Amino acid sequence: MRFVIVSSLDALARLAAAKYLARRWPSAEFIRWDITADGALMRKHHRNGNLRFLHASPLDVAHAGHPDQDAAARHDLAHHMAQQTSASADDELTVLLLPMGFPSEEAVAALRPSGRAPESPEVHVQSVIFAVDPETVEDTLWDVSPAVEFDSRPELPTVHATQKGEPHFIPEREYCRTTGEFLAAEVAYSSSLLAVNNLDAALAPHHPDRWERGIELIGEIAPHLTIVDATATPRRSSSTHAGMFASFDEHAAKQRRSPGSIPEYDGAAASTVVLRTSQPVDPAMFHRALGTMVAGACRVRGTVHFHADPSRTVAIEGVGPHVWFEPKEPEPMTLDYIASVLNASTAENALPGRSAQHVSLLPDGLCGCTIAITGSFLDGGQLHELLHAATGGPPNEPPSSNPFQDNPPHTTKETP
Repeated sequence: MRFVIVSSLDALARLAAAKYLARRWPSAEFIRWDITADGALMRKHHRNGNLRFLHASPLDVAHAGHPDQDAAARHDLAHHMAQQTSASADDELTVLLLPMGFPSEEAVAALRPSGRAPESPEVHVQSVIFAVDPETVEDTLWDVSPAVEFDSRPELPTVHATQKGEPHFIPEREYCRTTGEFLAAEVAYSSSLLAVNNLDAALAPHHPDRWERGIELIGEIAPHLTIVDATATPRRSSSTHAGMFASFDEHAAKQRRSPGSIPEYDGAAASTVVLRTSQPVDPAMFHRALGTMVAGACRVRGTVHFHADPSRTVAIEGVGPHVWFEPKEPEPMTLDYIASVLNASTAENALPGRSAQHVSLLPDGLCGCTIAITGSFLDGGQLHELLHAATGGPPNEPPSSNPFQDNPPHTTKETP
């Protein structure tokens, strides 16, 4: 059985996606999940525009976003889809319209449980699609409100910056993934993006410049995406690959979602600067420079090594106004290490004499930093100087002999 998974942030984008896909695949089975006003999980089955089946799972919750709703959706998705797969033909197409704010990565995991019996029917995820109105992309990246419907919590506590620029930990139980972070995660994991208009032009005026900016940003933060324009008047510059959806590769999707992962750019990016240095950075100097480096950036990702332990890789991530560190690999001690680095970076006597503590390269030369910053009006030269100064090395340090380290900033052509 073939599945197409559609995730979204709002009901209007999901509705527009459903209408477009129903016209494109009229014989497909469409399954939609919603949370009702009384907290029930509602599943509806449609085919050829007709409601075929409706199922409600009552939940004892008082408000949307409760973890029970997340667990109920995963359970219903896994168990019902397993039953449907057994009863359906191998070539039958089913489109899963996920609840708003439900991560597509969790949907794929629910369809492919680790304990699945060998004799179970094969589940083929044909494509994973994120539906969004490009006009809303830039505002959404800066939106710090919790992702709607579901409380999507990260697996590890996340470090954010306060208004005073002082880093602090937010306990996992108190942290909700923001709308911007949900969008960034979805475009990284998905194989295709369906560009829709949330509202008809007769109801709300469209802004072509904001649409183009949204498409540009999508290309910057997720250049792998195949974009399909689903609007009434498709823009020639929006769709890629002749409007065909890309096949989903779960292994590649997980790699793109790994902390600190930087996509491969083909030189067409206009608002991304990739910075590299062959040296580890000093925690206090890097902390002092970071605020300037990420000012105005809507997306930050990369890897950092600190003087305290140059062999340990720490991922840096940022969406909108939030920037944080997290383990590059799932190592239990890395969180404690990050906490100690942050504490050292804010100590009163952290900055004096730091240049004398410069750490030499490790033998394998893999203790430097690589950071990709996406935003408007970025000065690549200044950003490179800030990162290089944070290493605490001599001001006129000779370049690394490794051509893949300590490169000058990679900036691409500016849009006219």
